[in-house]
Amino acid sequence: MNKHDHGLKPTHSIKKGTVVFQISDTNETYALDLKSTGNFSVKKSDAEMPKPDLHITIDSANMSKLIEGKLKPQQAFMKVILKIKGNMGLAMKLNAVLVVTPKKLPKPKL
Repeated sequence: MNKHDHGLKPTHSIKKGTVVFQISDTNETYALDLKSTGNFSVKKSDAEMPKPDLHITIDSANMSKLIEGKLKPQQAFMKVILKIKGNMGLAMKLNAVLVVTPKKLPKPKL
């Protein structure tokens, strides 16, 4: 396990899939693999990732707010702060993912 690969245990409320966060202003990419049974992982990559089930684009300041719980995913989507492509069922569980992973997702460079 490297410094950006965190073993996490999913809760039953989290839908299985792969979520990619693209940080628009720093070109950072974080992938959450929620498909594994028992644990899931967070990886940082600067390379192109395989097609995810859910792709989220957001800037670094608002990503930090999401991780800290100061911004809810639904609010960010309605205000067009974050853009979503892919599985909307998984997108609806984004809040549960963020509740489980706030200290595991690395903060983007500000």
